[in-house]
Amino acid sequence: MQRFQLIFVIFFILINGISAQSISYGNGVVIRKYTQENGLSQNSIRDLVIDQNNFCWIASEMGVTRFDGKSFKNYSSDLMDSVSSNRFVLFSKTSKGLYVTNLDYQTLKINVDDKNIIPAPKRFAEGLFLGNNGKFINPAKTKLHPFVKNTISSYSNETPVYSSTFVESDSSGYFYSGNNLIYFKGKDYSIISNKAELSGEYDFYEGNKYFLIKNTGYELYIDGKLVKSGIKIPNINNSFYKVNKESLETDYIIQSRHLSPNYYVDSLNNIYEIKITVDNNVYLEKIFDRLPIKLINVIHFDKENDQYFIGTSAAGLYIVKKSLFLNLADDAVLDGAIYYQYQYNDTTIFTKNLLISKKKTYVFPYDSFRDLRYSFKCQDKYYAVTSKAILKINSLEGNVPETVYNFDYYVSNAHYDSSNHILNVFSVNGWLELNIPELTVKKQVLFENKFIIYGFTSILKDTFLCYTNKGLKWYDRKSNHFFKTILPSSIIRSAYYSSPDNLWVTTYGNGFFLYRKGVLVRLPDGPRNALKSAHAIFNDNKGHFWITTNNGLYKVKIKELLDYALGKSENVYYYLFDRSDGIITTEFNGGIIPKSYLLMPDSTLSLPSMQGVIWFNPFKTKVCVPKAPIFISEIYYNNKIYRGDPFDIQLNYGDAKQIKIKIVSPYFGNPLNIALEYSINDDPIYFEINQDGFITFNNMAYGEHSITVKKKGINSDDSTHRLSFRIHIKPPFYRTALFYGLMAACLLLIIIFIVKRRIKSLKAESEKLEQVVKERTMTLSETIKSLEISEKALEEGNNLRENIIAMILHDLRSPLRFLTTISNDLYKKFDYDDREIYRKKLFDLKVNTFSILNYSENFFTWANSQRDGFTINETSFNLSKLFYDIDEFYTDISKQNKNRLIIEYPEFEIRSDYNILSLIVRNLIDNANKNTQNGIISLKSYCVNNSVIIEISDTGKGLSEQEKEMFTNVITQKLNSGFGNVLILSLLPLIKGKLKVESTLNVGTVFIIKLG
Repeated sequence: MQRFQLIFVIFFILINGISAQSISYGNGVVIRKYTQENGLSQNSIRDLVIDQNNFCWIASEMGVTRFDGKSFKNYSSDLMDSVSSNRFVLFSKTSKGLYVTNLDYQTLKINVDDKNIIPAPKRFAEGLFLGNNGKFINPAKTKLHPFVKNTISSYSNETPVYSSTFVESDSSGYFYSGNNLIYFKGKDYSIISNKAELSGEYDFYEGNKYFLIKNTGYELYIDGKLVKSGIKIPNINNSFYKVNKESLETDYIIQSRHLSPNYYVDSLNNIYEIKITVDNNVYLEKIFDRLPIKLINVIHFDKENDQYFIGTSAAGLYIVKKSLFLNLADDAVLDGAIYYQYQYNDTTIFTKNLLISKKKTYVFPYDSFRDLRYSFKCQDKYYAVTSKAILKINSLEGNVPETVYNFDYYVSNAHYDSSNHILNVFSVNGWLELNIPELTVKKQVLFENKFIIYGFTSILKDTFLCYTNKGLKWYDRKSNHFFKTILPSSIIRSAYYSSPDNLWVTTYGNGFFLYRKGVLVRLPDGPRNALKSAHAIFNDNKGHFWITTNNGLYKVKIKELLDYALGKSENVYYYLFDRSDGIITTEFNGGIIPKSYLLMPDSTLSLPSMQGVIWFNPFKTKVCVPKAPIFISEIYYNNKIYRGDPFDIQLNYGDAKQIKIKIVSPYFGNPLNIALEYSINDDPIYFEINQDGFITFNNMAYGEHSITVKKKGINSDDSTHRLSFRIHIKPPFYRTALFYGLMAACLLLIIIFIVKRRIKSLKAESEKLEQVVKERTMTLSETIKSLEISEKALEEGNNLRENIIAMILHDLRSPLRFLTTISNDLYKKFDYDDREIYRKKLFDLKVNTFSILNYSENFFTWANSQRDGFTINETSFNLSKLFYDIDEFYTDISKQNKNRLIIEYPEFEIRSDYNILSLIVRNLIDNANKNTQNGIISLKSYCVNNSVIIEISDTGKGLSEQEKEMFTNVITQKLNSGFGNVLILSLLPLIKGKLKVESTLNVGTVFIIKLG
């Protein structure tokens, strides 16, 4: 046993490393140790206290430390305003608050009243806090007797006066300094003892009773008066009265300072609590036997959780509790594992080859029982059923068992019906009934199955629940029929009916289930998923199941399981017991064995494990449920400390790249029994908080976020188990109402600007359009006018065409009539006319024929010039040639009207269209000849300023203004006015010529052609 305990201690030190070192000493004490390696500010602890929120406060010479069971928060002078010394030595826990004082007589108050506000020390007052009266005394300013004052001052540098101070009321108390015990009341004081032997004395008090332990025993003072003296404390080492506490091998008093002070005596590592009877007698009550902790300074008893906080002067902090678990036969079992148990008597169990009791473990000198499946007693004889045989035992101590029956198949389980003396045996292949003690076979049935039966439980006379590798099966013995199966893919470990409707089933690896009214519900797997592989279920009939697993022992409320299965709750709280509670192993066994656990007459529950059996009283085992509130400890944003309201965190968007919030809830039990989880914005999904306690948000979106933190598995809306706070991330500027307002204003200005520009543009376009419309209107008007003119011109053109046709007919009719007449006359009078008459008639025929030819050429030239694509044929020629041709042509014609043609021949060349110019000049001469009788027709040409001037003049009757207009405007041409005028006006522009007419009635007319 001791060998394993040493291994167990070493094992825990190794697996915990620099975290809390948890060790088990003996089978009765569990110790957890914390040092500077775990975050403690100093291993030397002067005082400690547990506040109302369950935080542990530690005073050391390196400051004040808050401990929540997982992490330490150290407060030193550099973190606290106006605090000059880190050497804190005393806590005072009163109904008015929690105070701590340093060697400079500076007292700090720790605010523990604000719910969910993390407590922290703050400067409160100068002086020493004295007991429960709330008064402070500064030794440097006290009006006590100078001797007392000097004594106090001399101690103030090394050992503060409060190391032995008692205040009984608002106005009275004791100072114990050096060899002097001073009692004061109001302004009065007295030295009630100044004996030299006081240097080794101790004091303690209860109410108004002051006890002073001296070399001769203890003295009792009430109201400054000695009531008892020289009384020895029973059972205490005599050296206690002779040697002070600096000797580690003697007895000394340890004080726990809080509202109800407890005092302890350390006597050679045996810890006693000092008790006082009603008649003021002192006695000791032993708490720990040979506790392996040295240099104890202070002990604080956490009554609610039955554990002791022990501060030492050099070894750090210890949390010690008594284990209610006994680990038995752990070093007596060769292969370690125990499955089946049988109750031998009220205090002893029989398992394998062992008889186990609290006092000793007896090992049989043979191993016939090592494969034990079942045992029973019949007619004062013990029988043991193994996997291969039935053994008869005449005596469990010393006699070799007798094999009385051998099985043909491997036996998995058995059950003895004492009323009928029938042994029911299940094997992997079938079921067997044996008569006891005859050991004759009453009935044997072989199963036709392809599964393995590990065990069974009888639920009715002929109905069994069979635990198989292929589910839980209902078997009817009469019909030899498996009539129902659930969880067909699971290995079944146990099944338990808590009521006719509720069947609880554990499996190996597939979870924990409730089968209720034909519906199978899987229950939560619990911490470390331990309930995935559970063994036995023990109902303590007080509303709880105790469930053994491969990963610890769990206690759970049956109501919470039912509420979860019925959908009334989303949480189940499993309370874990493991090595930290003094259990030697967390790997339990059993399950398929009907008696895998035993409840003994004294309420001790015996559980099989892989390392012996574990005994405890489930009805007295205290559950340390986490009851402390949840606190926000620290808030960081972008690696900066947030110092605002922790319940309404306000951050700018740029400060929210990373937000870290540390959540704590003081708890000094098994850390696996408390888990914190959080949700965001009332999301039903919760996320578990890491072991370091930090919730981290990266790049949190702007807006309002509500965060809810709660204790996992605990069904309560109580503020103790739930914490809510808000995080408000201010939007970036570009997401603010101001920005949107500015953007809206800018957009409005832009719109106004665009509208104004558009209006201006539209106005400009409108004006432009109006101008265009105006211009178009004018153009349209002009077009209309032009159309009207064109229409008129068209009409006049049509008239002109008619006139031209008429003119052509008119101009041709006379020559043609003449030709007809003269040719007819010539034909008739050919033989009668004389030669002269004949000549004259031929001349007239010649002239008229030439006239028709000339007219035809003129008309052809004009018609040709009216075709599209017509171009003139410009050539250079001597103008005298053109005059010569005219002379030759018109000399004879002019003679008809007895006119004389006078031509002045020019001696220069011009460039023009010869034919067109010739045609124009001929027509003007022809016109002059028609309007002149017995006159002169002149033709001449000259140059003026690079222009060629051709003049045709006559001495005829002249032209009226209307007749002159006919030569300058073709539109004004009238019927019968002659084709020559039209031809002149049409062809003259083609050769870039202009015509000017000067005429005087009855005097003559001058036609002036200007070329170039």
